[in-house]
Amino acid sequence: MAGLCVGGNEPPGSLKAITRTSVLPLRLNGEIYPAFLERGLHGLVHDIPLATRVNLRFMHDGAPAHYCRNVRAYLNAVYPDQWIGRAGPTPWPARSPDMNPLDFYLWGRLKSLVYTFVVPNVEVLQQRIEHACGIVCNELNGLCIVQRSLRRRAEVCPQVEGQYFEHALH
Repeated sequence: MAGLCVGGNEPPGSLKAITRTSVLPLRLNGEIYPAFLERGLHGLVHDIPLATRVNLRFMHDGAPAHYCRNVRAYLNAVYPDQWIGRAGPTPWPARSPDMNPLDFYLWGRLKSLVYTFVVPNVEVLQQRIEHACGIVCNELNGLCIVQRSLRRRAEVCPQVEGQYFEHALH
């Protein structure tokens, strides 16, 4: 399963989350992965607004299929300077989950939502992953709202010299 969760800034203070999933083959290798990038990835991003798409970065974890010469050539040709990974325009150290938000947050959170109960088959697994992606995107939207609110409060507090300022936020 490959997933995409994109946050794009919309008019004042709102965040729109776009969630997409795509099923990858059971055995992913350097011959199959470029086909996914060409067809599957395009399907995941084709209806995302261009203004958002130009700021996307594709992160690869250094798996052998991600590191093949033909994969890197494809990424360099189609997504120049928009991918992160071994030998990419934005290098990323292999096996560094402590520095990768996908590893230290996203995959763990998705697994906790998907595997709450036994998964009886692939169709249910895909449904649960899609549902979990929606939940995670909503959680991220909430975190962005909290972050903006905290930033605004940090700006207002000195203006009122540390006094009560809830009224000054609106």
